[in-house]
Amino acid sequence: MGIVLMWWLLGTTNPAMFAAKWNAVMTNYPTYQALQQAATQNGWTPPVGGLVAVMGALPLASLFLFGGNFGGNVIAGEIKDVRKTVPLALFLSLILGIVYWSVSGFLTLNAVGENWFYSIAYLWDNNPAAYGALLPFPPSQPLLLSVIAYPSAALLALIFLTYFFGSVQILFVYFWVPSRYFFAWSFDRIIPTRFADVSKRFHTPHIAVGAMTVLSVILLGLYTFTSWPTAFTIGTFLWGVAYIVPALATIVFPFTKKDLFEQAPEFMRKKIGSVPIISILGVLASASFAYMGYIAYTNPLITSPTLSGIGIAVGILIACFIVYFASLAYHKKRGLDIEMAFKELPPV
Repeated sequence: MGIVLMWWLLGTTNPAMFAAKWNAVMTNYPTYQALQQAATQNGWTPPVGGLVAVMGALPLASLFLFGGNFGGNVIAGEIKDVRKTVPLALFLSLILGIVYWSVSGFLTLNAVGENWFYSIAYLWDNNPAAYGALLPFPPSQPLLLSVIAYPSAALLALIFLTYFFGSVQILFVYFWVPSRYFFAWSFDRIIPTRFADVSKRFHTPHIAVGAMTVLSVILLGLYTFTSWPTAFTIGTFLWGVAYIVPALATIVFPFTKKDLFEQAPEFMRKKIGSVPIISILGVLASASFAYMGYIAYTNPLITSPTLSGIGIAVGILIACFIVYFASLAYHKKRGLDIEMAFKELPPV
């Protein structure tokens, strides 16, 4: 409902209408024209279009799809006929994501004016102090839609409610998914098995959820009251680079785990000559994610490399190895080899 409402509002608006609405509604702030002039005075110039520019922007656009389909692997254990439904869900979510961002972007630029939107976005990203002196809020989609919907109280209420309820369910998903990781790590005995305890009353992994809640509050406090927002921008870079690891594993999997490869679904065992198709896809995935990681790291609008941010990233990587090998040694002393869990394909 919210998407339909948003597309309808944007599709029935043009830059002249939006400029008139902005000037009439935002009377305590700079006019539509004054905002673009301010951006120009701070170094903004109209972008150069064309096919080359579009192709160059695709790696950046792909960053919008990160996370959009990762939930499927988390709930796969509760899906019937996983071999068919999970690949379908992964590709379908990517296709729908591309459609959503393409249509929303096209309609937004046509509704408010390409150069106007580019200019204020430039000012917001490159000179926050100058932007803050003009407007006290970011150039967000709800702001643009609210200006378009004014003075209809019903439309303004619908915009608020659809964004609110959409945000609530997204928070639920992002809250729920990490608890499943805690549960899985515990089940594999990477972390204490207590994290896999399920409440007999509520039928939930209450310890995993509670631990994640505590960690979330701590991180939120650090993010809100310290300089960690800048440090955490490196997370976008890490998110892209992290996918290189399973991509590399995909390349060597058919050669190093031949017995497991023979047990894999038929579509995964197909080859071109003597080379498994899955290995070829792994090469392409590794190169693609490495390039996206490079783009994210070198673009100052995405990542701001700081000593603290790099320290956090390195610390996380080191901590992962410490936790795994400490757990491995701990359980081996008690006669349990937790590596055996990774020597067979999980049930599907």
